[in-house]
Amino acid sequence: MKYIAVIIIAFVVWLTSPFWMVNHSTGPSETKIDKFIEKKSEESAKMTAQEEEALRKYVEKFGEKPKIRYSTGTPILVQNYWKKHFKHPEAVIELRCTPLKQTDKGWMTVCDYRAKEDSAGLSIYQDVYYINNGIVSK
Repeated sequence: MKYIAVIIIAFVVWLTSPFWMVNHSTGPSETKIDKFIEKKSEESAKMTAQEEEALRKYVEKFGEKPKIRYSTGTPILVQNYWKKHFKHPEAVIELRCTPLKQTDKGWMTVCDYRAKEDSAGLSIYQDVYYINNGIVSK
């Protein structure tokens, strides 16, 4: 008896499915808003392609974007520069650096740091650094 009831319920569900089931075979008609959104998406895709091309040319000219320390945002190349150019590189205390920006001279960042020079105590410095193909300059 239960099997017959299940078969009858399945038949009724199948028979009434056009009334309650959503038909996915036909999509919604395209409105003016849909066309506008599609047009804007295409324009933004073109802009993205142009930006990618500009970045590729910039990387060819000035090299890849340098890696940075997560905690202070200091590029690792700038840290190496400090180690080579300060009398007491172990006394350099990084405060923070701005995010790297693209400029005509290469990747640019502004760094705030404390450093010990000669017999004086720690002095606060703020310098602009340009990184061009792995070479750091002030």
